[in-house]
Amino acid sequence: CPRGTVAMDKMSHDYDGFFAGIAVHNGDPMAVPVYDDGLNLSSFPGSVTDRGNVGDPSGIEAEFLQRITQDPVAFLTNGAEYDATNRILYVSVKVDFQTNVSGDYRIACAITEDSVTGTTSGYNQVNYYAGGGSGVMGGYESLPNPVPATQMVYDHVARNILPSFAGQANSFPATVNAGDSHILIFIFNLDPTWNPDHINIVSMLVEPSGRIDNAGSATIAEGTANGYLAIENVEPVLQIAIYPNPAANQAFLEVSGNGQDAVQVMITDLMGKVVSTENYPAINGLTTLSMNLTSLSAGMYNVQVQIGARIENQKLTVK
Repeated sequence: CPRGTVAMDKMSHDYDGFFAGIAVHNGDPMAVPVYDDGLNLSSFPGSVTDRGNVGDPSGIEAEFLQRITQDPVAFLTNGAEYDATNRILYVSVKVDFQTNVSGDYRIACAITEDSVTGTTSGYNQVNYYAGGGSGVMGGYESLPNPVPATQMVYDHVARNILPSFAGQANSFPATVNAGDSHILIFIFNLDPTWNPDHINIVSMLVEPSGRIDNAGSATIAEGTANGYLAIENVEPVLQIAIYPNPAANQAFLEVSGNGQDAVQVMITDLMGKVVSTENYPAINGLTTLSMNLTSLSAGMYNVQVQIGARIENQKLTVK
């Protein structure tokens, strides 16, 4: 249903500079499992403002206007540096606290892409408003059901979120004072099919309750203008990617190493039992490791990657 697309486009237009939209897809080529699973919508389209209650996209504006009147704990500024040769996006998130806080506040950083198109049937858009019988819906009432991929352009498409949906553990000290500033570093590897000119960086301050306190949004060009705040002795958030997923017999793990610490890859089943452990020497930069899955039964597993003190987990389905 196009209600989500129409509502998000309207919000982005009417509240430009104040609203950061992220379109989380399900069951199509634009789906990002870690985001889809984290949001856990029971039906589509649905909307969640600042990770609050799930509602219909028609309610985004009312909840947004209520949330934006509340003073934020901090302001977030995204800096960026883009390595076009290797398609690596370096992001610094500067968090300027406005009040004293304590507790498990975290930073999560997502990237989205606008003007996404595709040619396969997975990019078709289901359209219950075709024919106009259900009323006006941003022009979709004049389009067929489904809208063919050749006529569809998708904006705000979630592409990745680091280090996880829940955000980076230990993002800040246990107690933070008003006036304090902290910087976190994230590194994204852009897929060759993504257009860097259409990428948006969305950083989020996650409250201990799981709600979003505030966010920062910038294009790569805007982030570059803000300045990438590289900091000595600050480890970037560990990034991993597993493909194919689901996988049979073999999967590949992409991981960014620091060139100093060894890499440990541990696979556990859903009961927490360790079914595989592999140790690798230190790697420098983005490296692809092969995982042998022939001894694993079909099902879902957790893959934990540890490099030094950095740990990241991702689900893997074996078929």
